Amino acid sequence: MNKSIWSTLLFCCFVSCSSLYSDFPQMSDSLDDAWNKKVFRAEYIVPQNPYKINDTLSITVKEAWIERCWKYNKAGKIAYIPDYQLIIICDSKDIEQYPSNWTIGTTDGPNFRSCARDCIMANFEDIPNDHIELIVQKGRLANNKIPEIIGKFELRKKPQSEEN
Repeated sequence: MNKSIWSTLLFCCFVSCSSLYSDFPQMSDSLDDAWNKKVFRAEYIVPQNPYKINDTLSITVKEAWIERCWKYNKAGKIAYIPDYQLIIICDSKDIEQYPSNWTIGTTDGPNFRSCARDCIMANFEDIPNDHIELIVQKGRLANNKIPEIIGKFELRKKPQSEEN
């Protein structure tokens, strides 16, 4: 009797946990992964690598791409979500203090958030232009105060970056 209760409980946990992930937006692990999932839209590059934000802050960008927002549906297939996400893979040492000491973007526009130890990402309603330029501010996003701007971050669409 006790064994069947535990088996039933374990089965319910497994089923409920697996269905939880189907409703959350996902992101590709790499540019190639985005291609394979058919969510890739364009590759972006920095004007120089590492990109120097100011005298003390720089980011080495390994990969940057825009992809269609997506999630897994209940059948485990990819389902598209409106909007796009720009994902930047960089050296983890470059973003150790992100976003506690500095942030890319603003509260009323695109802003980047951490998505992994070596990754930051931002959401966009539309595919960005060929040139993206965002402010870099000290500290976390400034809600009701004037941000202390410490630099800018820019990306350019890579030439011959074909969309899916």
